[in-house]
Amino acid sequence: MRDFHPALAMFALEAREESWLRLEGPYFREAGPVHWPDGLTYAAETGPVGETVEWAHSLAETVQSLLDAGLVLERLREYPYCSYRSHAFLVERDGRWVHATHPGGLPLLFSLRARRPA
Repeated sequence: MRDFHPALAMFALEAREESWLRLEGPYFREAGPVHWPDGLTYAAETGPVGETVEWAHSLAETVQSLLDAGLVLERLREYPYCSYRSHAFLVERDGRWVHATHPGGLPLLFSLRARRPA
């Protein structure tokens, strides 16, 4: 499994000179889904698709759900880059999107591998 690191969802999408990492939301979301009325989504390459709804989960919540299902966690990794420009404070370096002034300073992706027990 590979996905955006849940910490990334805490930050505003647009960049501002005076606040390069403006917190926009909490890491632990208990109030339900996040609604995006503009209809933009990373899954569509062109134009809006209507309102989108996302449920945020902490990294621990994701991992614990696998363990609760009886899976064996084999690997968990975090990465300081994204595969595309999800936020305005990211810049492209060597085909990867990293934080403009602190590349390597913020977890942007994670991956894990789990399996059914033998």
